Amino acid sequence: MADKNGFKTFRKKLKFWIADLRVLEKVVPLRLNMVYYLDPDKRIIKFLHRHHVMTLATCRDNCPWCCQCFYTYVDSLCGLVFTSDTTTRHITEALQQPLVAGSIVLETSVVGKLQGIQFEGKLFEAEGELLKEIKTAYMKRFPFALLMDTKLWFIQLLTMKMTDNRLGFGKKLYWERLK
Repeated sequence: MADKNGFKTFRKKLKFWIADLRVLEKVVPLRLNMVYYLDPDKRIIKFLHRHHVMTLATCRDNCPWCCQCFYTYVDSLCGLVFTSDTTTRHITEALQQPLVAGSIVLETSVVGKLQGIQFEGKLFEAEGELLKEIKTAYMKRFPFALLMDTKLWFIQLLTMKMTDNRLGFGKKLYWERLK
C-alpha cells in the first residue's frame, strides 16, 4: 500500500511540475529561446543567495566595460535581477549586444576560503508577467528600491563556473543551461 501511495504522491508532484513548466513558458516570451534546464548545484544556489553584489561586463566595438550592481537570484527562472538606468554605458551596450558576463565573489585574503562565480548570460528588459515576478523578488531583497524610480533588468544565466577552495584547492563546479 505504501508503494501505491508513494506513486500517487510522485504523480501529483510530476503533474504540478509539468504545470509549472507550462506557466513558465507563458511567462517568458518565446523570443528569448528559453530552454528547460537542470537546477544548478545547491552550493552554487546557496552562494548566489548569500551575496548581493555582482560585477557585470559588457563590450562594444572591442572596448570592454564593467560595473557593479546589486542583484537578486530568482530560483524559478535561474537568473539574476538588477536595476539600472537605461542611459548607463553597460545597459546601452547590453541592448546592442545582449550577451554579457559577470562575477560574484567572496572577498577574503585566506586562499583556503576563496569562493566565486563567473557567469555568462543574456540580458533583457523584462515585461508582463515576468516583470511582476522579478520585481517581487527584487523588492523583497531590497525594499529600499521601492523608494526609487527603478528599471529592472533580467539576466538569463547560460553558464556558471564556481570556484570553491573550501572543497579543495582550485575546486570548480560547473553548470550550463541545456540547449
